[in-house]
Amino acid sequence: GNENKFVFYELNKIEKYAWKIFFFIIPVILLLSFIVSRFEKKRFEKISSAIKEFSSENFAVRIEEGKIKGMDEIDDLVLAFNFMAEELEKFHKMNVSKILEMNSKLVEANFELGGAKALADEANKAKTQFLANMSHDIRTPLNAIIGFTQIIEQGEEYDHLPLNIKNHLNGISLSGKNLAELINNILDLSKIEAGKMEVNEEDVNLKILLQGIYSINSSLAENKKITIYYKIDPELPEFILIDRTKLNQILMNLCGNAIKFTPTNKSVTIEAQKNKNLIEFKVRDEGIGIPKERQSTVFEAFEQSDKTIMGKFGGTGLGLSIVKKMTGLMGGNISVESELDIGTCFTVSLPLKRAALSDNLIEKKVKFKFDKPYKVLVIDDNQMNYEILKFHLKKIGLESYYANTGRKGLALAMEIKPEIILLDIHMPEMSGIEVRKELLANPYLNTIPTVVMSADVFSESKDQALGVAFSDFISKPIDFKELNLVLEKNLKPKMIS
Repeated sequence: GNENKFVFYELNKIEKYAWKIFFFIIPVILLLSFIVSRFEKKRFEKISSAIKEFSSENFAVRIEEGKIKGMDEIDDLVLAFNFMAEELEKFHKMNVSKILEMNSKLVEANFELGGAKALADEANKAKTQFLANMSHDIRTPLNAIIGFTQIIEQGEEYDHLPLNIKNHLNGISLSGKNLAELINNILDLSKIEAGKMEVNEEDVNLKILLQGIYSINSSLAENKKITIYYKIDPELPEFILIDRTKLNQILMNLCGNAIKFTPTNKSVTIEAQKNKNLIEFKVRDEGIGIPKERQSTVFEAFEQSDKTIMGKFGGTGLGLSIVKKMTGLMGGNISVESELDIGTCFTVSLPLKRAALSDNLIEKKVKFKFDKPYKVLVIDDNQMNYEILKFHLKKIGLESYYANTGRKGLALAMEIKPEIILLDIHMPEMSGIEVRKELLANPYLNTIPTVVMSADVFSESKDQALGVAFSDFISKPIDFKELNLVLEKNLKPKMIS
């Protein structure tokens, strides 16, 4: 019994000590927990703050490393963050240095590019000036050739000329006009390169256009003893709306190639067909043909189906490249079918647009004469141009006066007070634009319609002229029909059957 009491006493004693220890340790644990939690909270706040700064591209930020043992995970996190920040700061500094270096090189390259662009602009300006001068210098004598041919064709003696002489005159006229368009083609190549080519649609008599192409090429075909035909689908309208100059150039190029590559005693055919809402122009030949592997490249610049062709047949290989680009500009496409030693067919497909029929389209044997002898002042430094105009103006009932310089023209205008002035734009001492400005500044002359005549057909020159308030623009060689329309617009003719 005593032993049991002793055990119970000892147990009771241990229990009392245990409770004392418990009540002492718990506050200590709680206090330690509170201290640790406050420390952790502050460190987490520091970590959060550092991350926010880091995300704002402050790569120099660092987190203070802990000093309390047992926080290995948090310490590891802090160490990893600081290491990452240090590496990214190095990377950023290195990149900034590279960016600055690259920027410096870019500035230098831009400076060199600016110099190169200035040189290119100067070269392009020189090329444009050369083409403008070439166009003007060739068109001036060409104006005389076409002009005097028109005078003969419109003269009373024309009807009494032998048929072969009439055919020769027609050949001169068509070839002169074709030469004028060839000059336009050279300018068009320049415009294609500069991306400035425009489409100018007009109402065109399809039959007359194809007859002109046939007539120009028939003598060339005849020299090679080649038969040339043209066919027009009866379902096609008589008049279509199209860019006549570009279509003429396309078909002249294709027809010229067909004749060039077709041997003696063979044929070339030009066809115009209706295909739903398209008009298709086909130029067929019985020539040497194009190998299948070369058919996809014949439309590339300076390409020909055979490298020996240039030596045998001539040509630069530019023609088909220009044709393809022009066809595309007109909203169409071109394709080729060919077999060696059998022949080739080029097909140009274009949108079919019917012309809005008007009295101007239907060619009637109608002449017009003016109600009274209006005075026309011609100011041009080339007297031959005036001689051509003088004949035509007299024929339609107008009086003409002439001055070979701008100063003389202004003085003569004050003296005679003309109803209209035809003014050359390129003249020595005083240009046509300068003359027009003085006319506009003169209250006695500023209402007189003034039409500019120029062999410079660059659109920039035309825009510049029309920008100085010219009434109209006529390009040389002067077409009498075009001149008549301009005169009719500014004066009042009466129609004579």
